[in-house]
Amino acid sequence: MGFGGYSGSTNLAEEGSTHVNHPDGTSFVSGDTHTLDPRIAACLSHATRPNQSTKRRALRDVVALIEGRASSYASSVTDVRESPTDEGFDHLACSPETVAAALPQWHRAFARLADDDHAETRLAAARANAAFCAGAGRGLAAHLKRVAPAWFAAAHDEDAAVAAAASESFARVFPTDEKRRAVLTRYAGEVLRRVEEKLAGSESDAATNSGSSEERRERSERTRAAALRALAGFARAADARSDAVVDALTQTLEAIPGGLRACAASPSAKVRRAAYGAALAVATADGAYGDGVLGTREPERRAELAAVALLDATEERDGSSLGEARELTLGFLKCRGDDAWRDLSDLAKTLSATTNDAADSDSRRGDERDRYDASIDAFLGTLERHVSSGCHGAAEASAPSVLPLLAALPRGALFRDFSLKKGRLRRLLASLWEGYALCNVPSRSADAAALLRAFREATLYGAIVVAEEGESESESERAANAEAFRAELFRDAFL
Repeated sequence: MGFGGYSGSTNLAEEGSTHVNHPDGTSFVSGDTHTLDPRIAACLSHATRPNQSTKRRALRDVVALIEGRASSYASSVTDVRESPTDEGFDHLACSPETVAAALPQWHRAFARLADDDHAETRLAAARANAAFCAGAGRGLAAHLKRVAPAWFAAAHDEDAAVAAAASESFARVFPTDEKRRAVLTRYAGEVLRRVEEKLAGSESDAATNSGSSEERRERSERTRAAALRALAGFARAADARSDAVVDALTQTLEAIPGGLRACAASPSAKVRRAAYGAALAVATADGAYGDGVLGTREPERRAELAAVALLDATEERDGSSLGEARELTLGFLKCRGDDAWRDLSDLAKTLSATTNDAADSDSRRGDERDRYDASIDAFLGTLERHVSSGCHGAAEASAPSVLPLLAALPRGALFRDFSLKKGRLRRLLASLWEGYALCNVPSRSADAAALLRAFREATLYGAIVVAEEGESESESERAANAEAFRAELFRDAFL
């Protein structure tokens, strides 16, 4: 199986040189005299009707037609491969030319079916798309531009079976990472344009407005979350150093109403989870912080992403979303290190840029240091509120992340102001104890135990690691400061 799902050395360069465009936007391989098979046309007509049973039966039938198996239309299949086989029904399968001739109609149907409210129908559509793309052979290249967006979106469906069916077919047609990256690079604009449309709430037809208000809400949440998952998948799989990919990602991030922060603030936990995944994928994409979508010329976008990772995700209250939220925060801190706090400090910098233009260099340096410290305080303040609430009823899942979050802070961040009554580590320990006291009832014993364990870990981390982070001119002075730090720490913790 070669690139594009066919054998031989032909590649995607054929697309654009071996097909002609018709006024209606459809595309056919030059020299192809095949027209749309009436049996496939009938299946596609039924596949877009409102009745779910009709849709699924039509999708199963079109797969059977393409593969040469028994179906409602099996008796009238006339366009078959010339060389019969003694095994199965392969000799009845539609020719690649016949399948390719149906792709202009199929991609329109699939674009709608990929957003169907029913997972069973989306699964049937993903399987039908697999049959079309595999059966079209070389003819797929001429139509891939229009098929790829819904195909890639289906690979990130919320239903695991749908996502698996689409992903597996994509991997079969493009069997190596290099080939998959080449497809995503070539069609980056088309794939991400679909993401933009879904996140902008673009309605392509009246059917998306059907149903009750609850059905419309659920549909909107599902399609928005799926679009964010597709964005995340694209950022992970595409070549983020390619100019085409960088341009497409930049345009998409700018086109999202309110940006990723608006998605992370959605009332829907499903959308927030997907937004956290998208933010992490964009932040950790290869080269994103070099010349990529989060380069040095994009301070506002870097600040926005830092705010999602360090503030919004830390503020997460839904227990089912805490896993993705903590994965984002820890993954972002691992990726950016101390630069994470500089990125976050740029959030205040961009808001006050117009008032600081006339400031002298010393003042600007002081302001930058203040903003850097303020970004750490903003993060810790969010974490304190979270743990003091008992982690909003999900301490068993959330409290274990307190220690790795502390370990990701810049060196000296917890030591510097410990002697102050409102020092950072003291405030966090007090908040952990407050959360423990809140959960220390029989019905929340697991949460109480998790918070008590987090309190002990934070105390020991302070005594073993933070105590040694003081800056002193002599070794003896540093040791004395460390001992004083431990004495105050244990007095606060145990007395």
